Amino acid sequence: MKCVPYLTGDRTSLVQKKASFSGLTLDTTREECLRALVGGIVGRMRKTLDMMSERLTLHPTMVVTGGAGSALLEYKRRVFRDFEIELKENCSILGCMEIARRFLRQGR
Repeated sequence: MKCVPYLTGDRTSLVQKKASFSGLTLDTTREECLRALVGGIVGRMRKTLDMMSERLTLHPTMVVTGGAGSALLEYKRRVFRDFEIELKENCSILGCMEIARRFLRQGR
């Protein structure tokens, strides 16, 4: 089974993609659907990082945030084994705060 996880489109393409599941049968379980969904999302992240690494040197630490649980974190550690994965709560908010701090510092 495969999932293309573009339910809300794609932020990196001018032509908006659509979400889909393929390979579903009457015997497909909820767990198989979740596995395909996570695989689609994380697989896209892997492809993006692979393309970026062809053009620049990536930092060896990947900071992840969110409360998806230990199973997703372990899956990401397997997929991104060339990175050290650091879990950080409220990472998005802290990143926005850092951008604002740098912007305000430049204005002085």
